[in-house]
Amino acid sequence: ERFASREEAAEALLAAGKHALDEKQTALAGWIYDCYFKSFPQNARAPAVLYSLAEFKSGAEQAASWNRILAAYPDSSYAVRSLGRLAWSAYEKGDYKIAAGLFEKVLLTEPDVQKLTRARFALAESYRSSGDWKKALENFQALETSLTKATESFGVSDELRAFSGPFVEKSI
Repeated sequence: ERFASREEAAEALLAAGKHALDEKQTALAGWIYDCYFKSFPQNARAPAVLYSLAEFKSGAEQAASWNRILAAYPDSSYAVRSLGRLAWSAYEKGDYKIAAGLFEKVLLTEPDVQKLTRARFALAESYRSSGDWKKALENFQALETSLTKATESFGVSDELRAFSGPFVEKSI
């Protein structure tokens, strides 16, 4: 506690946690990282560390880590990544209603055009798979409109055209 305001202490815990992971001492690493998050929850590296640690988990534990990032660091770029991972996880499990709700949020936050395109397509597919034909049609049409505008704009790269083509074809 007495070191909680010292940046060096946070860095020391991160270094010790990484060393424990490198040595395959996962229980020790978990304890060290728990100490880090309890003592330094607002450290600039906390969202990145939590997101990286989620990669060592699976299933419900991994989803809990992503949800923790959304709750504790909503303005972080890792919150956007976590939201996307939660959406794709639900989609892959066939939880299409949950996936649709999450993909709706992804559309509001994702800055990457290609990830946004994939999310829009998955949103439309989620609605289609859950039987909501009206929302599926609306999202397929929105996808087609956005891709048509993007590919017909001046100065669009061949790479973007090649990426967009299959989505336009599937949305028709």
